[in-house]
Amino acid sequence: MAMSGSALADATQDHSGGNTNPHDSFQDSRDTIDGMAGYSGNSSNASESFILQGGVSNDADVTQYGEQFSDIDQDGYSNYSKVVQDDEVGSTSGQGQNESRIKQEGSDNYADVYQLGDRNDSYVEQDGLWGGGDDNSATVVQDGDLNDSYIKQFGDNNWADVYQGGDELDSDILQTGYGNDAQVVQTGYGHDSYIKQFGSGNWASHTQSGQSQHFAETRSYGHNNTANVVQAP
Repeated sequence: MAMSGSALADATQDHSGGNTNPHDSFQDSRDTIDGMAGYSGNSSNASESFILQGGVSNDADVTQYGEQFSDIDQDGYSNYSKVVQDDEVGSTSGQGQNESRIKQEGSDNYADVYQLGDRNDSYVEQDGLWGGGDDNSATVVQDGDLNDSYIKQFGDNNWADVYQGGDELDSDILQTGYGNDAQVVQTGYGHDSYIKQFGSGNWASHTQSGQSQHFAETRSYGHNNTANVVQAP
């Protein structure tokens, strides 16, 4: 499904498994990924990280192994957050259960999230503060089963990329402002993806592949929006 105002929408579909749901407008992205259910904290190798930063040019770099939770809050501009979560601990691997939350306010903020394992959840919120906030970007890479990603951006010239591999995949991207773009690439089984954009000059793309059960929804409002959805077998 693709809806837009004064926009071009393309869709190429080879096979669909009929896996649908959203709109309503994604219900605050499904109540922010159903309360972020990826991390339970019950295992012996569970780890937690909390980072709060304010000012200019802050750098937060978190690497966790096992079952983990990371929470980063940055306020200012030119801040960078990177989270790497891996279910492998040395030579021992378990069931990931990774959860990452990043919240950035200001301009020129960057967030990168890399998750490997099962039950991966990622939430990135970037608030451009309109008058002085722009050029925020977010990249999320998830590999495993039961992945969820939600990127929420406000302001101008924001962009977001999500790459998911595995089974039971999911991705929501909400963008508000001008010159936003979004790209989602999914491989595996049980795909979902929703993109919702407001303003003008927005661009959205979904590419879904794998063993069917695709569903993609693009809703664009404003001017000069472009939506491109490609689904494969």
